[in-house]
Amino acid sequence: MITDALLRALGKAERVFAWQTLGYAAIVAFVIFCIYRIAKFFIGGRKEQKLIRMELSKLAEEVRIIRQKLENHEESDGAADPQ
Repeated sequence: MITDALLRALGKAERVFAWQTLGYAAIVAFVIFCIYRIAKFFIGGRKEQKLIRMELSKLAEEVRIIRQKLENHEESDGAADPQ
């Protein structure tokens, strides 16, 4: 980039390939790729969080049913056992 400006100032119109341009393009491509991966991670995280919530609600329902059965069983045992 600077070499192009110097060549133009000297009056030479030849184009010089700048490796810096390729480096900048690679950095920009890498940043775009990283942003894409981060966005994909967070979108997948929301789906995963939703699935975990569903599983926890199923587990909570099963625990509630087991507790009811245990309470009913203890009540029926307590009626037969005079303490």
